[in-house]
Amino acid sequence: DGVIVSVSAGGAAPAGARVWDCTGLHVYPGLIESYKTVEAPTPEAGAPGSHWVSRVHAQRSALDGAGLSAEARGAMRKDGFVVAQIVPEGGIFMGQSAVVMLSEPGNGSAGDANDVMRSSVFDCVAFERGGWGADNYPGSLMGSIAVVRQTLMDSPWYARANEAHRKNPARHEAPERNDALMALGEGRALMFDVDNELDLMRADKVAREFGREAVLVGCGTEFRRLGAVAKTGRMMILPVTMAEQPKVETPGDRDSVTLRELMTWEESPANVARVRVAGMRVALT
Repeated sequence: DGVIVSVSAGGAAPAGARVWDCTGLHVYPGLIESYKTVEAPTPEAGAPGSHWVSRVHAQRSALDGAGLSAEARGAMRKDGFVVAQIVPEGGIFMGQSAVVMLSEPGNGSAGDANDVMRSSVFDCVAFERGGWGADNYPGSLMGSIAVVRQTLMDSPWYARANEAHRKNPARHEAPERNDALMALGEGRALMFDVDNELDLMRADKVAREFGREAVLVGCGTEFRRLGAVAKTGRMMILPVTMAEQPKVETPGDRDSVTLRELMTWEESPANVARVRVAGMRVALT
């Protein structure tokens, strides 16, 4: 009658399974959304403790804002999702992700203690760059990667400088307060959100340079560089995306469609399967 009475045929757990005693509990089937961005307030530029690059705010948390709205949680539950990892939106060092329940919390906020399963899970990174305007630094991919590398260099230096000051304040001056560098020194793994398969390999290279554990949030075109992607050996979060069908209604349309576009349209539905067959561990978003 729609009630789960066993998770295995005949009641015996399959070989190698962990057995949990759930006597007296209710078991519900539910999906986990592995990457969901939410708005969160960013530190004011120039405020005490802020980083000199305004796009670096590793000290903020996905729980600092209102999180997922009641409407968003309801829509996700309707699709079968019961848990989500939420990630602060925007920035190069975007902040720290958290894992939350999608049930209705007591006060309707994502930071409610009843629905937060784990706070401060990953330090989230993206190769974001600016456009025109006053706050456009860095304005290129090369500049964005340089900011990531410099920040990852500065974080352990900052910790050492603080420790030296603590041990001998007369000899070593305390470094200027920097909350982002302090947060990055807490030992969390990095989670890179990339726009294409080449950025994915760049992210892996940066993580290896600094000896950091990392998860890669892909883009759906990993099949284009499958061998190189597989060599990273990283855990991946992949979107279930399909390329739009090229417009080929007229001779002019057909002439303007490139072979790359046609191959992407044909191959993108199988991207997740190809990555899995290549031996990668994959979660979906």
